[in-house]
Amino acid sequence: MKVKRKAQTSMILLILVIIIFAALAIFLFSLAETVSPRDYMNMYTHNLLLSILRADTGSHDPECKYVSDLISCSFFLPSTYQCSGLDATCQELAQSKIDYYISKYADMQQSFRYLLTVTPKSFIARTPEGEALKIEFGDSSLMDEKVQKWSANELIQRVSGMTEYYLAVNLLISVKE
Repeated sequence: MKVKRKAQTSMILLILVIIIFAALAIFLFSLAETVSPRDYMNMYTHNLLLSILRADTGSHDPECKYVSDLISCSFFLPSTYQCSGLDATCQELAQSKIDYYISKYADMQQSFRYLLTVTPKSFIARTPEGEALKIEFGDSSLMDEKVQKWSANELIQRVSGMTEYYLAVNLLISVKE
């Protein structure tokens, strides 16, 4: 007489599958690393700056298409150029767009303060009064305060004629107290 052992074979296969999945889960969890709060804030700051600079403004004007274009335009043509016939200058539009996008991306993190500064790199630009030109958006008191800050830097390239100009963009974020 033959004894059928289907149930025992099925149980052994089921246990083998469970062991394989458990081993795979342990292996994957051993590869995962936790991110420290400092590393998280550095990534958050850099990603926030990139998101802001690459945000589309909705304008078809090449000087005003992205926020980085607005920043460049507000630096080189602060009071003369108006985007697509709007009543606002590049600098006024850049200020409103940067405030909008910072608030949009930082809605989850309402406890942050920010300062976005734009300075020329490897050339000197002056205001009509003769002062060095530097554009700031946000809370300018953040630069001098001795609080924990996270910083992100990017360069904006602008070609005028045969010359390349670079603008250094810096975003500082700090926790509100």
